[in-house]
Amino acid sequence: MNTVQRAALAAAQFGTGTVNIPVVSTATNTAYSTITPYATNSNNVSNGTRALTAVNNGVVNMGANFVDTNPNVDGNQGGYLSASDFNNFTSAQQQTILNAMTKAFTNDPNNYGPTYLTNLNNTFKSAAEGQYVAPSNLNFTNGNAANGSTFTGDQLMSYIRSNPSLMTLQSPKYPQFVVPASSGNTIQVVWNTINYTASNAYNGTIGQPVNVYYTFTD
Repeated sequence: MNTVQRAALAAAQFGTGTVNIPVVSTATNTAYSTITPYATNSNNVSNGTRALTAVNNGVVNMGANFVDTNPNVDGNQGGYLSASDFNNFTSAQQQTILNAMTKAFTNDPNNYGPTYLTNLNNTFKSAAEGQYVAPSNLNFTNGNAANGSTFTGDQLMSYIRSNPSLMTLQSPKYPQFVVPASSGNTIQVVWNTINYTASNAYNGTIGQPVNVYYTFTD
């Protein structure tokens, strides 16, 4: 205890009420700026740059209409099926769905043929291009800089380059339904992810959000 605190205790009298002891918090309030990631498709710059949405799950938050959505009952139960639900099926259950898709692909190509698969795959891929799995820390502290102090884009990029989890963000995985050339018309599923690589950032102020720009390719 310091001198002031000891004096406060020494002045106390039994039964007279409370004793006030001045204390100073030892906690450090670190000033920081929250990073907001934006992404541009390097293969299609004309689509512009858009903010990415943080997700906590590892599977893209999107669904679509399938010829069969319930592998546990006989016959096709068509309707909406999310990527997460499909991912949670067992391998055997997924294969039941894929078998139903293959049969429809062969017997009803006007509704479930190549055009259907292309649209289905684009739905999941487009959704994944706007999402990223949030890392544990998206805050830029710039050392011990005080709240309200300024920093340069170069300082921010140096910080990001030193943090692999910030330098490369990754989308949740998303399904793509393909017909390999060697499999006839048998539909298979592959899971892909998109890597977003930090490219540049602008000057900012500690305590205010800051944009960081990422690029990715199809």
